[in-house]
Parts: sequence; structure tokens; C-alpha cells
Amino acid sequence: MKVIKSETDLLAFDKLFKKLMLGSVEIVVWQNSLKTGERQIIYSRLRSFDLASGKLFFDIRSKEKVEPAQAVYCYVKDEHLIFKSEIQEVSAVNITANLPFEVKYLDDTEDLSEIIKLSTKSSPIKSMAERSDHDQKLLNDKFTYTLDKEDKMYVDKRESPRTRPTDDKWVKVAREDGFVAGFYVLFDLSRGGLGFISFSESEFTKGDNVQVVGFNEFDLDDPFQGKVMSVRPVDESGSQFKIGVKFTDGQD
Repeated sequence: MKVIKSETDLLAFDKLFKKLMLGSVEIVVWQNSLKTGERQIIYSRLRSFDLASGKLFFDIRSKEKVEPAQAVYCYVKDEHLIFKSEIQEVSAVNITANLPFEVKYLDDTEDLSEIIKLSTKSSPIKSMAERSDHDQKLLNDKFTYTLDKEDKMYVDKRESPRTRPTDDKWVKVAREDGFVAGFYVLFDLSRGGLGFISFSESEFTKGDNVQVVGFNEFDLDDPFQGKVMSVRPVDESGSQFKIGVKFTDGQD
């Protein structure tokens, strides 16, 4: 394991945090809840940093609950690294934290997936009628029916019509083992499944089992269980891919 320290490798720190900031790299931040012992997962980006004052500035979503008195652990999957920091200040959408004493680059054999898993609970599949009022309101809110070229081709073959969000919405997707893959732009939604956009063709594979655990700032009380049915380019550039997911029977 390679380790860089702020007291001896300041240039390496500058290079690293500049890369994370300019690349808008996703950083998984978590805390261990003092009340429940469960890990609280936070998704963030490094907005800026100041080596002179020893501060890191993270952007978070307003729904995130952060305990200012507790340390945070940061995992960057793209760089395969981890570090611990102390919080200085928390606002609705930002965290100000101390520059870490050290950053650890993980070996190829080390995997922190277990550390940042969701706390998933096995529960029976629920139909829409059995879902909580919170879930039903969320899923029925602000979606309008529209048809594009592909929709028109399959409109007679689909059991339920697709809906398109009236404005940009994000869907939070977790893999079968509970590991959160991340937030993705929601493409369309029906009672039988949904589509979302990924920037990597290899991130999801046909046949993958996934869970839809939330939309935008809202988490579902009961995540949808589904299977990836298709991965196809959105346009000719090949830079975006639509991931088509079919919900497991019994949830519509």
C-alpha cells in the first residue's frame, strides 16, 4: 500500500486534490452513526481545496445528514484511494473538512466494497398498491407521458406505458450485493421498469441484478428490484449508454 503524507508530500497532495476537483470525481464519504452503528453514506464532489489553510470543501446534496462532531472517511473508486478527515463546518449542501494527514492508495488486491455497502434488508416484493404513501407519491409525481421514435416502435408491445420526467431527475442504483453504483440521469420510467444513462458501456451488463433505491433527494422505503435487459448507445458519439431495467414481477 502506497501512502502519501501532508507533512512530507505536499506537492503530491496538491496534484491529487487538483485532479479530483477539476475532474469532478465522485467521492464516497461515510460516517459510522453513533446512534445505530450503521454507516451513513454520502456522495460528494470536491468543489475546492486550500493547502495553505489545510481545508477541503465538498459539495453534497441537501438531504445528506452529516454529524459535525464525527470524522468522515473518503473513498475514491477512480483513484483506488482512501483517507480520513475531521469536519470543520457543515451547511445544507457543503462540508468543510481538514486536510487529511495521509492518503492511502490501495493495492489491486484490496477492495473496500464491503465498507461502503448499503444496509440492505431482505423484504418481500411489494406491488405498487402495497407500497407506502411516500413511495407512491414520489413515483407518481411530476412525470408526463411522451413518446419518442423508440417508444412509438414498441408502444403496442409494452405492458405499461413509459413516462418521461418533466425535468432532469436522477435515479440511485445499487447492485445486487448492496453496493451503490451511483446516481444516473433518469431516461424514462414505467410501472414495469426504467431506463437511465451511463457514460460507460461496461459499467452494467445484460442480466445484472440491480436495485433502484431512490430518485433525486428521495430514498424509497422499499427499493425496486430489477434486472438489466439492455445496454445500448444513446447517440452516434458512443459516449452515453441507456441502461434498460425491467422490474421483477409483482412490483408494478
